[in-house]
Amino acid sequence: GNNLTDSSGQTWVLREQNAPGIAAANVLQNQDVIKMVKAGLDDPLIISKIGSSKCQFDTSTDALIQLKQSGASAAVLKAVLGAAK
Repeated sequence: GNNLTDSSGQTWVLREQNAPGIAAANVLQNQDVIKMVKAGLDDPLIISKIGSSKCQFDTSTDALIQLKQSGASAAVLKAVLGAAK
């Protein structure tokens, strides 16, 4: 369990703490858009998710090409660019 008892008999309870990197897991990134496209989610849903999320997109030329080659539509690419501002 989450209880520890030391040599003096005192019981300590281990509590979960959010690691500093946990917050970053809630940030939408290029790979998340690629996952949604590959899962077959439609453009309005992906664009809505982009609009309602904290985003940290790589909008370099190579990254945009990778998104396009992964099947992202022009509308999704525009949403990615708009969210990056």
